[in-house]
Amino acid sequence: MNDITWQVRGPRSKQAREAKRLMLLQTAARMFNERGFENTSLTDIAETLGITKPSLYYYVKNKEAIFLGIFEITREKLLQVKNEAQQAHLTGLDQLTAFMDTYIDLSTGDLGKCVIRMNSIVLSEENAHALEKMKPSALIVNTSRGPIINEKSLIEALEEGKIGGAAIDVYNQEPTPLDNPLLKMDNVVLSPHCASASWETRRKMAERSIKSVREFLKGKRPPYLVPEQWDIE
Repeated sequence: MNDITWQVRGPRSKQAREAKRLMLLQTAARMFNERGFENTSLTDIAETLGITKPSLYYYVKNKEAIFLGIFEITREKLLQVKNEAQQAHLTGLDQLTAFMDTYIDLSTGDLGKCVIRMNSIVLSEENAHALEKMKPSALIVNTSRGPIINEKSLIEALEEGKIGGAAIDVYNQEPTPLDNPLLKMDNVVLSPHCASASWETRRKMAERSIKSVREFLKGKRPPYLVPEQWDIE
């Protein structure tokens, strides 16, 4: 493991536990990106971290909990930026700019890329209803795939004040209909499935495409595969 923090012995403070949990989530996100969600086991993650599998259960219950933890971190970071921008009394445009700058930073990192690349994950009934347990100040962010969030339920939650707002880049139907209620809501930030269209992202996409082609021509497995090809040998 690159970071020695996990190996350090001492008081099991809440801060130390959260630091290790974050390290676990970051490591898992990187492995999900490289190998695919289904092709990465808890044993693989534990071995990469240099710990035992039973130790892993102290921080997460299963792989699904890891993915939800990754999603929650990205959501919290965006919510923090939103709150800071509002408290600074920035203009609507400046608030949106601050939000999208953070979104771009997240989407090019391991955690954000993990959320974006997830095509579909079958969640348990307990976790599928996680949105219902969020605080009214919660912010829903979907930068992955439209079907991950039930748009009708999201609209109802926004209209009834069960959640504070939403930032959506993907939709149940694309292009989204012009009569979609989300288009008229003041507490919703929308982009037309193009939030990754930044110079930094496009450059990384080109670099990874070239690297994958080079590895393929060498007779090796390309390091960056779309989800549909993860299981192909």
